[in-house]
Amino acid sequence: MVSPLTLEVVTPYLRPGVYKLQLKAAKGVVVQSEVTFTSVPSDVDKEFDRVSKPSTGARDLKDLIELLKTIASSNKDFQVRAFARYQAALLYFAATGLVALGSRSQ
Repeated sequence: MVSPLTLEVVTPYLRPGVYKLQLKAAKGVVVQSEVTFTSVPSDVDKEFDRVSKPSTGARDLKDLIELLKTIASSNKDFQVRAFARYQAALLYFAATGLVALGSRSQ
């Protein structure tokens, strides 16, 4: 805790957006809180946006996968690297028709 009004937490890599807090209570019970927090964009999010929203000169799928592989091999945050690998796999499988682009199992 930073102060009585501020709580500092460490989260996995999250894309920018608003998220609800999940708290693990006694005996491992997970409680969905109504408290929300905002994940702000980082520099790497601009790179992920280039993949998810290709510019008007639509990039070749191979180029998009290569961009993700570059992020996966060079970013210092292991969670960002894992997310980049996951996104590259989605693109690859979408290209081969094995999964719908953008679908996730959660």
